Amino acid sequence: MLAQVWVAWCKKKSICKTCNELILSGLPMVYVRIRDTNRPYPYTMRKHLHCWLADAIDWLEKNPYTRVNSPGRKRLQLSDEDRKIRLKLLRRRALLVFRQRVLAYNNPKLAADKIGKMQEKVDIIVKDICKVGGVPKSWK
Repeated sequence: MLAQVWVAWCKKKSICKTCNELILSGLPMVYVRIRDTNRPYPYTMRKHLHCWLADAIDWLEKNPYTRVNSPGRKRLQLSDEDRKIRLKLLRRRALLVFRQRVLAYNNPKLAADKIGKMQEKVDIIVKDICKVGGVPKSWK
């Protein structure tokens, strides 16, 4: 079911679907067009602006807001300071791993010493990350 809702000035007299009173031309009204798969044609209705708002508020009161769990992984329960420290460490490790890949691609024979030194730094950073929230599962 697809509903299109818009507000417009009434061009001709219509009957409000909620209160069954006339909507005179020149007054604001809410126009609703519903395309249902069970009907061969779209179903339309017109309402007073205040009637439509009252219906909307009633619906919201009957159906209170409940938070839906968002998709994705859950955030770690860390303090703001620990989160900042962990993010800095993760970024530093990512930079070192990127540099290792670039060195290995450009000249693998000459860069073996540099890559080894960088790997030692990466290992130290991983130990620091373990202290602050643990390492991501994808690293294991």
